[in-house]
Amino acid sequence: MHKEAAKKDCRVLHFEDNEFLGEMYGVKLSKEGFAYKHYAHPPKSKEELIKLVIDYNPDLIIMDIIMPVMDGEQATKHLKTDDKTKKIPILGICNIQHDEDIKSFIKAGMTDYLINAHYLPSEVIAIIRSLLTNPESYKPQYNREK
Repeated sequence: MHKEAAKKDCRVLHFEDNEFLGEMYGVKLSKEGFAYKHYAHPPKSKEELIKLVIDYNPDLIIMDIIMPVMDGEQATKHLKTDDKTKKIPILGICNIQHDEDIKSFIKAGMTDYLINAHYLPSEVIAIIRSLLTNPESYKPQYNREK
């Protein structure tokens, strides 16, 4: 992906049940030139989830873990088993800090996982930009949080 495209033309889809966080990231990402869509949680079924993601066609998904209806780990597993959505990077963001849980999120298919309380929104946006502009050289953050 071209470096300027990552700033101006990228679409970010965010599953987050905390309305404040969803709105805050919406303001920050939009201000940085990203197209942004927020959902309070993934749909009830795998089929609805896949359709929603395909319809929005995001370049990156931000995924909370603890959500009603379907949790972020299960949603990630579903997205990574479908040919049309499996290549979309998924950035998990939550305050779960147990190494075994984080390893499970990564195994489910998350590209990276951030402990929400450890990052400012501007740092998360810089991570998103880095992931989208240089996916081949992106170094996951979750290894550095131990």
